[in-house]
Amino acid sequence: MTLVFQIVAMDLEKFFDKVNHDILMERLSRRIRDKRILKLIRGYLKSGIMINGINVGYLKYY
Repeated sequence: MTLVFQIVAMDLEKFFDKVNHDILMERLSRRIRDKRILKLIRGYLKSGIMINGINVGYLKYY
């Protein structure tokens, strides 16, 4: 028996820069009923960006 492992590298950061957060949240709310979880996800999407400990702002989706 031979085991095969595959590694998939993805840059999710770029995905969340481009996705419309309102549409994403609406679709997530269809499956997730817990408002606390949705609030955490929204907060994550709205959080700023830090590089080397310095807040460089927020990238708005397009």
